[in-house]
Amino acid sequence: MIALAVLFCGLLSQEKAPPAADGIYMLCREVEGYSGETLELKDGKFRYWFYSDVVTDKEPKYPLEGTYTVKGDSITLTHPDLYSPTRTLAVVNGVSVVWRDDGLKLYKEKQRLHPYAVLLKVEHPVHKDPHEGRPSISRLETEEMRKRDKKEYEERHNEKPEEIRVLLRARSLEGDRHMDVYKKEIASARAQPDPKLLAQIAALLGQGSKERIPAGMILEDLFAKTYLVPEPPPFLQDPAEKKKALESLVGALSAAKDRSAVEELVMVFLRVSGAGKIDLDLPGAGVRLKLEARADGAKVYDSNASVGDIYWVKVIAKVIPACQQWMREQLAK
Repeated sequence: MIALAVLFCGLLSQEKAPPAADGIYMLCREVEGYSGETLELKDGKFRYWFYSDVVTDKEPKYPLEGTYTVKGDSITLTHPDLYSPTRTLAVVNGVSVVWRDDGLKLYKEKQRLHPYAVLLKVEHPVHKDPHEGRPSISRLETEEMRKRDKKEYEERHNEKPEEIRVLLRARSLEGDRHMDVYKKEIASARAQPDPKLLAQIAALLGQGSKERIPAGMILEDLFAKTYLVPEPPPFLQDPAEKKKALESLVGALSAAKDRSAVEELVMVFLRVSGAGKIDLDLPGAGVRLKLEARADGAKVYDSNASVGDIYWVKVIAKVIPACQQWMREQLAK
């Protein structure tokens, strides 16, 4: 208990605000294929750049520019288009950071790092590409965190069914710089996606799932050309095999637990089937599913739901069969 108290006090001491906020802060390189965030603070003014593989029709033009104020360890950025404008300044493991609230909460409660919710200070100016020169989130890890992470790494995904466990372990294999092991496994799996595997992926795509992000990446790698597997899946070359794969995807929707899982599965269907868009109103569930998979690879999410059930958990039993019916109608065309 004493050791834990000392560790916790040490972590809290690292949460103090740095002497000055000025500098360049960036999202870590571990998520660079999916998102980027760069914040420049200088003399009470800021510039801000952001990108994501998820886009909307209301994307602002970057950089956003405005002023900021610091009160204690809290920094507030003044701009109407900025997501999470009030954040927290701190020093973690000797590195100055800017926390988003959800990242700070996770760190304080569980001493874990949310790679999308903390910006690390870098010692170089903003380049022509404002996301160039990103730091690794490993700079924030203490020795105790590394030991815990090593044990968890060795035992990772042991509890998962074999089909998805093989891919999750291969995707997270340390030392495999070019992900050759994963590429070999995904090449075999994408020849014709196993319905059991797709159902297992669907079950991991919901809010709160620790494997939500890698499961989504695996789903993309199975059905589309990606930066890891730039060749199209083999089943796309044969209409009958393509229809079979899409039917398996439709069936996997039954394992979805909430809105997040439904939207990701349907989005893949829209892209691969060629349907492109869905605007499905489900008044009986208080849900409108509105998505678009654009030809340039952009994904547009514009769904809505009843207040109090934004993730469709209470009405998921109504949403899933309606979506499956719509998807099967597209396959029949």
